[in-house]
Amino acid sequence: MIEHATRRIRILGVTLHPTGAWTAQQARNLLMDLGEQAHQVKFMIRDRGSNYTAAFDAVLAATGIRTVLCNVRTPRMNAIAERWIGGCPRELLDRTLIWNENHLRRILREYETHHNQHRPHRSLDSAAPLKPLPEVVDLEQHRVRRHPRVGGIINDRGLHLTGAAQVSALPPESAWQVLDPGLTCGFCSVDRRSTPVKWRPPINEYRLVA
Repeated sequence: MIEHATRRIRILGVTLHPTGAWTAQQARNLLMDLGEQAHQVKFMIRDRGSNYTAAFDAVLAATGIRTVLCNVRTPRMNAIAERWIGGCPRELLDRTLIWNENHLRRILREYETHHNQHRPHRSLDSAAPLKPLPEVVDLEQHRVRRHPRVGGIINDRGLHLTGAAQVSALPPESAWQVLDPGLTCGFCSVDRRSTPVKWRPPINEYRLVA
């Protein structure tokens, strides 16, 4: 299901046999996901598939949602949903070998997160459905890093401070106090051992003064 205003998608379920009873249950699951926002939904635009029975429409009508049927072979009547139906296979499913339902459900959930929180949309001025556009930043202090999803089939990108910017983001020197260079400090071992190890700092150490 995709929301027209926000372009947010909701993966309701996965099955090999989408019967009428199963589809009606997905309508109930949708209303549970919407919660108190269910009253804001006015229409459900759907096709004339045989798995959409009267029970499906009745579940939605009980909360005041009106069902609008598309005409036969007129995908432009529901162009936003058709864009998602075509885009998901092109960007994900056609590039993935699906092992079973659990595998399909997992990668669809990951793609749902990518679509809702990272994928830009022209209708939203290049913002993501659940994230507004970030503020303008100085690329001299930030770097764009790629984060692979679904085994690298799709990628998210985010801003990270460079090394110089991280140093400049620290408190001013007046808020730091120099410790004795010869002080022996105790630290937990980085190899996950529980026994503390001794470490003698080769240079001056600093700590924040309250």
